[in-house]
Amino acid sequence: MPTRDTSAEFARGKRYAICVQSLSSSTPRRCDHIVELGCGSGHKLLYLQDCFRFKHATGIDLGFTGVTGHKNARFLPANLNQPWPLEDRSTDVLIAMMLIEHLFDPFFSFRDIGRTLSSDGRAFVNLPLVTGIKNRLRLLAGKLPTTSVPYRRWQQEGDWDGFHLHYSSIHAIIDFACQACLRVVSFSSAGRLASLKDTRQSLFCDEISFELRKVKLI
Repeated sequence: MPTRDTSAEFARGKRYAICVQSLSSSTPRRCDHIVELGCGSGHKLLYLQDCFRFKHATGIDLGFTGVTGHKNARFLPANLNQPWPLEDRSTDVLIAMMLIEHLFDPFFSFRDIGRTLSSDGRAFVNLPLVTGIKNRLRLLAGKLPTTSVPYRRWQQEGDWDGFHLHYSSIHAIIDFACQACLRVVSFSSAGRLASLKDTRQSLFCDEISFELRKVKLI
């Protein structure tokens, strides 16, 4: 069982809220396998497995050594810049929150989402956006945009923008999806004042969660 109450992390305005909203409104035809990439401690993955009765769960993160304390759940170490340790069409729900911006090739990441999803599978992804109004103002002032830690801490902490390698926009996300034969089903604003952000997501959102499905080929 999950080791702590995680329900608040799926509330409106949280980056994981889209998972519960989608799965509650329409249960997948198959609930065999749920996967989270960059799952950290795994407690959110196990919460979703229990809530929606997935038969199996897989958590993948760079630091895992195969430890599991939950029935029908496994945790694997993997470098996600390489082909993911998942079989083709083996995943009914895939979650990748605040992960893809840390990987070398977003085109590869979206392709592997498409490769691993079952025909009716869905993926929930969160990415930071560079298009928010704060970054627009920073650029007008001749400063660098930031999508993670403030610029003043980059040199102090010794990394570039929290180890983010790519900038994203809603337009880019749609393009990434299309090139991988995926479609964006919905976007969900994350952070405070989510209802306001929903009115103009590309302007007000610093990060955004979205749901992907496979394009049905005729």
